[in-house]
Amino acid sequence: MSHLSEEEQIAALKDFWEDWGNLILTIALVISAGFAGWRYWQVHQRHHREELSMAFQRVMVDYQHIQTEASSDKATTANTALHADAERLIQLDSGSGYADLSHWLLARVAVDHQDYKEARHQLQLVFDHHPEDQIAQLTALRMASVDIASGQPAQALQDLQKVHDAAYDASRKELEGDADLANHQPELARAAYQAADQALVRDKLPPRPLLNLKMADMGIAPSQKTTSVVPEGAPAS
Repeated sequence: MSHLSEEEQIAALKDFWEDWGNLILTIALVISAGFAGWRYWQVHQRHHREELSMAFQRVMVDYQHIQTEASSDKATTANTALHADAERLIQLDSGSGYADLSHWLLARVAVDHQDYKEARHQLQLVFDHHPEDQIAQLTALRMASVDIASGQPAQALQDLQKVHDAAYDASRKELEGDADLANHQPELARAAYQAADQALVRDKLPPRPLLNLKMADMGIAPSQKTTSVVPEGAPAS
């Protein structure tokens, strides 16, 4: 077996590099740039998540201030801060889970102030971002509750048609009963409340005191007894 001399090996290496050197350098640069870009994206994503988390903490602090402030002036200041911080978070990433939670909090505060139009607007923004998943169905339940509170039971029934997961049967049926009752259709409300009660039993969920009160008002015996009573106006879900 013959062996190349040192000079022949060097000449062969030069020939190889002349033929393939530029391609090898290009591939190495592309790989290096790709790795650097991936690392940059990873760091950017981590910083973005941290920024969103801190922004949501500020939103939660604002919301807690609203809940605890007895002074109307301080409550107004806290409400202004909440809207400003929530809007900043939403602008950071309108499709994030933190943005959805911020919209829900803004809707909750709007309901507390009986601004049902604003509450529905905030909930609609969440629904539009998630038209097919679980968040959409939870949001539709809250939209229906707002509709009933604002005297629009027909709209509530339309919203409830967007809720199709069996896990939400009890909440959906209870809200249907509320809407039917607001529509002056007590028999439909009776059937809806009974269906909600049966769904709780089927899914082995604890009884809902407010649902039991509604059933009792209509002369219906609930399947499960409760010993505590929730304040009037508590949400069904």
